[in-house]
Amino acid sequence: MSFNRFQAIFQQSAVAIQIYDIKGFTVEVNDAWETLFASRRSELEGYNVLEDPQVIATGVADCIRRCIAGEIVHVPANFYDPSKRGKVGRARWLEAILSPVKNDRGDVVEVAVLFTDITDLKLAQDHLKIIFENVDEGILVQDANFNVTFANKTAARMAGFSTPEEWMSKKALVDYHEYLREDGSPFPSDLLPSRRVLRGEKNIGETIIKFRNTKTGEVKTSAVSSRAICDEFGTPVEAVSLFRDITDKLRIETELRDALQAKDLFFSVASHEFRTPMTALRLNSQLIQLTYPQISMEAISKMDRQVHKLSKLVDEMLDISRITRGKLELRKKQINLAQLTREVVFGMMDQLKLAGMAVNINLSENVMGLWDPDRLEQVLENLITNAMRYARKAPLYVKLTSDEKTAFLEVCDQGPGIPSEYHERIFNQFERLGAGSDRGGLGLGLYIVKEIVTLHGGKISVSNLNTGGARFLIELPIKSTP
Repeated sequence: MSFNRFQAIFQQSAVAIQIYDIKGFTVEVNDAWETLFASRRSELEGYNVLEDPQVIATGVADCIRRCIAGEIVHVPANFYDPSKRGKVGRARWLEAILSPVKNDRGDVVEVAVLFTDITDLKLAQDHLKIIFENVDEGILVQDANFNVTFANKTAARMAGFSTPEEWMSKKALVDYHEYLREDGSPFPSDLLPSRRVLRGEKNIGETIIKFRNTKTGEVKTSAVSSRAICDEFGTPVEAVSLFRDITDKLRIETELRDALQAKDLFFSVASHEFRTPMTALRLNSQLIQLTYPQISMEAISKMDRQVHKLSKLVDEMLDISRITRGKLELRKKQINLAQLTREVVFGMMDQLKLAGMAVNINLSENVMGLWDPDRLEQVLENLITNAMRYARKAPLYVKLTSDEKTAFLEVCDQGPGIPSEYHERIFNQFERLGAGSDRGGLGLGLYIVKEIVTLHGGKISVSNLNTGGARFLIELPIKSTP
C-alpha cells in the first residue's frame, strides 16, 4: 500500500523527477518529466547519462558521481539540448538537485534528480542584459563585499575599463577611483550610495559624485542612485547602482551660465554707456529749442521723440540686466493707484493723439495700496505704448476697480486682438507679434511688465474682447503695511 502511495505521489508531482541507477541508466521518470522534456520514458532505452557528451562537458556527470558517493548535490543552471544526442525534445535551461537513494544497509543504489526549468527566467535575464547593455546609464551590481559582480558596457566605460569583464576581474571599484564632492573636496567611500544600502539604509536617490581615475587622472561626474537586493530574511546581499554621466551636461551648463553672465554684463555696460549720450542729446534738443526759436517746432518734437524712444530702449536693456541678476528692486510706498493711472494717461495724451486713439477712462477713486509708483507708471506706459503700436486709430479703454484685497487694472484696445497661441508667449523676452513689420521695439516691454507685476505679488493676463481687440488685466494685492 505504501509503495502504491509513493508511486502516486511520484507520478502526480509537479516537479520533474528522473531516477538513475548507479551505472547511469534511467530507472524511472514521472509525468512532469515527460512534459518538461517533451519526451517519453521509452526514448531513454539504452541511454547512459554518464556517457552523454553534453552532461560530461558541463560537469554534471561529475555531480552525479558525487551523488553516487553519497552526497546531496545542487547543480547550477545548465543548457541541455536533446537533439544533440539525436533525440526529440525541448532544449531547456535546467537546475537540479541530486539526492542519493539508499537501501536498508545504507548503500547508494539509485540517484533521484529533481529538475527545475528556469528557461523563461534565463530568457528574461538575457533580455534584460541586452537592454542593460544598450542603455545610456551605467548599471553596476556589487556584492556584500563591494566587489563588482555585474556591470554593463556603459558603466565599464565610465569607470575607465575596456569591458565589463575586465572590471569584474579587478574586483572592488574603490581600488581604482578617488571620490570627490561637487566642490572638489573628498567624498568618503563609506558614504557611497551602494555601501549605504548594503548597510541597511533605504534606497538612495541621486547623489552627485565626481570619480577621478587614479590611473589616468580623468574626472567624470555622475548622478548615482542605489537600491538593495535582499535575501528572504530582508538582509541586503547586493547593491544595484545606476550611474548617469552628467559631465558634459555640467560643462554645457557652466558655459551657458558664463555666456548669460557675459550677456548681462554687456547689457549693463552698454546701457550705461548709451545713457550718457542720450541725456546729452535730450538736453541739447531742449537747448536748441530755447536758443533758436525760429527752428520748426515740429522738427524739434520729432528729434525729441526719437531721443525719448532711444532712452526708453536703453532703460529696457538696463531693466533686463537687473531682472536676470535679481537686482530689480521695488521702492514701495502708500499711493493712490487711480491718481497715478490718471497722471500716466494724461501725460501720454499727445502720443495717443498722434496715434489717432481716443481714450476712455473709468477709474474707481481712492484705490490705495503699498506699491512702487515709478514701476507701476512703467507698467502703464508699456501697456499703452503696446496698444499704440498694434491698435493705432482704435479706441483705448483704461479701467480701475478694486475689492477689499485686490486692485484690478485693465488696459483694453479695439485693435486686431492677439492670437490665442501667443497669450503666454508675449510675456517672454524678445517676443514680438509681427516681428517682420515696422512696429519696432525689442520685444522686452511686456516681459518687464510681467516681472514688475510679479514682484508686487500680482499677476497679469491677456484675453481677446468679444468686440475685438486685446484686454490686459493686472491684479495687484492691496497692502497697507510692508
